Amino acid sequence: MEDQQVETEGRLEEIDDAGSRRLYGTEWALLDKEEEEVAYALKSDAEVLGEYAGQHVRLSGFLVEGFPVEAGEPGYISVMEIQEAYYSE
Repeated sequence: MEDQQVETEGRLEEIDDAGSRRLYGTEWALLDKEEEEVAYALKSDAEVLGEYAGQHVRLSGFLVEGFPVEAGEPGYISVMEIQEAYYSE
């Protein structure tokens, strides 16, 4: 399977659900800006995600194979690049 590159944006937050932390093996998530729901779990060897906690960010990376486990669950991105995104609500 070819790696699927993805670019997206939203608010980076710490995952507070223990089940999600176990499932994804990460503490970081990207929330969509419309519904404040977890859109993607995030991991990165290239960036320190905690530096962007609580910020609206734009990121790019690759989808992690095997996620989402079930339809309707968040995807999982291995983040290669992240930057603060500026927008007005």
